Amino acid sequence: MTPLRAGVIGVGHLGQHHTRLYASLPGSRLVGVVDQSGERARMIADKHGAKVFRSIDELLDHIDVVSIAVPTSAHYDVAKTCLQAGKHVLVEKPIAVTSTEAHELVQLAEQRGCRLQVGHSERFNPIMQVMRPHIGRPVFVECHRLSSFTDRGTDVDVILDLMIHDLDMVLSFNPGAVEDVQAAGVPVLSSTIDIANARIQFASGCVANLTASRVSTNKMRRLRLFQRDNYLSIDCHTRQGMICRREAGTGVRPSIAEPARYADVNVRGTQNILDACQAQGVTRLAQASSSSVYGLDSAVPFRESDPCLRPVSPYAATKRACELIAFTAHHLNALSVTNLRFFTVYGPRQRPDMFFRRVCERLLDGGAFEMFGSGEQSRSFTYVGDVVDASCAAMDRAPSGTTYNVGGGEEATMADVIALAEEISGRTLALERHGAAAGDVRRTRADVEKAEAELGWHPTTSLADGLEAQWAWVAGRVATP
Repeated sequence: MTPLRAGVIGVGHLGQHHTRLYASLPGSRLVGVVDQSGERARMIADKHGAKVFRSIDELLDHIDVVSIAVPTSAHYDVAKTCLQAGKHVLVEKPIAVTSTEAHELVQLAEQRGCRLQVGHSERFNPIMQVMRPHIGRPVFVECHRLSSFTDRGTDVDVILDLMIHDLDMVLSFNPGAVEDVQAAGVPVLSSTIDIANARIQFASGCVANLTASRVSTNKMRRLRLFQRDNYLSIDCHTRQGMICRREAGTGVRPSIAEPARYADVNVRGTQNILDACQAQGVTRLAQASSSSVYGLDSAVPFRESDPCLRPVSPYAATKRACELIAFTAHHLNALSVTNLRFFTVYGPRQRPDMFFRRVCERLLDGGAFEMFGSGEQSRSFTYVGDVVDASCAAMDRAPSGTTYNVGGGEEATMADVIALAEEISGRTLALERHGAAAGDVRRTRADVEKAEAELGWHPTTSLADGLEAQWAWVAGRVATP
């Protein structure tokens, strides 16, 4: 195959990479470059054994394909010239300043039988390639793209400069037609908008919330996707990703009735995830474990150093097994694994079978609440917002192969929670009492000193504030499954 003759117009910060790649690809031969700075053009051309051309027209006579890496305000004119000459074009993002110019370039490429490609490179980021198979139908997407200020790219606003990457990726998830856009932005250090936020509603029901800033102190290129069966966090800057799934078997009582299913879903499912991490080059994993692993051989308060050898339910046994096989992956495959032992998590959108939600729903509909045991069983109840903060801290800072308790700061009995819920709701709960449930433990309490010391995390939401938030959600929800 005859190599394609390639040229680059504009060899600044981005264009220099185009020359390097053309010079190294087996299917192309870098012929020459054009740049408004003759000195810069000579330096880059000499580095790769190419020629400096005095004008775009002169370059076009000697090439088949061309990359355009000039300021955005010049994209349309330069790309139009190249397409009219019958050359295949790769233009850096965005394709043009206006949609009218963009459509004209697309039509011109079709008329001349030329390839026209826009350099939306983020969708080819290795972490996006790993996470893409797990993206189905997001219901909510959140994107943050932040950078420090430079003069480069300020001929256009931050939407065309930075947010365009996230817009491209969100649209690649096939969310449907755009139904509504609400956006705001302000200039800070340039004459165009430097920081902006957009909320986009799609016909599928998906909502995307995008923030872009080029006046930040820290760099960030992060996406979070919420789907019906999982949550994905993708860091394009550090090339790390996190997947939280809903498939795992949860709850003590159902595990007693279906121990084989829990062993299959939890243990084999965890091994499947570990295998996928190794196959796809994922280097970091945070695993949700449970306070149930402490069982009968741990004194209150529970500490991570406890042996956890006497679980009292199949659920607890499978969660402990998951911790152990994750540690094995850490030891054998150099996978950075962190186990987070969650203590009785509650808050808005809690599962329907959980204690707090059942209490709130029976208070709301006036039905009888099934109370198993005396009600004096006590727990370190943990608000979901605190759990999210702990999980993020673990992904950012936890040493590999570590385990942390994630528990609320207040221990309370079931009876205490019911009394507090009655006070918040202004209603009285009807109780239907039963004997203690098999596999239940009388007391859990988390020692979180390790998380405080190593992660800088501690619970901040009081039981009263958390329960009030959950009651407000249950009382106000319309059709939440």
